[in-house]
Amino acid sequence: GNVWEQVLRVPFILEMISAVPFVITVILPSLRNLFIPVFLNCWLAKHALENMINDLHRAIQRTHSAMFNQVLILICTLVCLMFTCICGIQHLERAGNNLTLFDSLYFCVVTFSTVGFGDVTPQIWPSQLLVVIMICVALIVLPIQPCLLSGRGKPPVSLPATQPV
Repeated sequence: GNVWEQVLRVPFILEMISAVPFVITVILPSLRNLFIPVFLNCWLAKHALENMINDLHRAIQRTHSAMFNQVLILICTLVCLMFTCICGIQHLERAGNNLTLFDSLYFCVVTFSTVGFGDVTPQIWPSQLLVVIMICVALIVLPIQPCLLSGRGKPPVSLPATQPV
């Protein structure tokens, strides 16, 4: 396809976000403390897993395993989303109250479940911005996933137009 189609694909952008800072730190030793968001590679692994599942599904040509494939992809999406949020909160809060990974896990579970006890709160504005994005994703994207799984998320079939009498 087109070069811009390849460059603007999400996996390519994630590769650049992960690889470019690493190459910079190798070339310039003074930037060895530059943060590299390696945890975003879980989305690349999810993309590769989706491709393998689709290839396996085509190879064995079974239609009754399609639901299992969709459930597996849904679970992988949820795991990647939680992992990204846990690592993002933990990293951003280093400048604030220095949360552990377990505290970040607890915070993300409480936030995604929309309970919000208030015992762990983000202290600095980048963390607060990430939490706002997390809540938007949890309230918008996650409810869509079961609809797509059940087949209700497909666009309706348009009927041929009828002539008025």
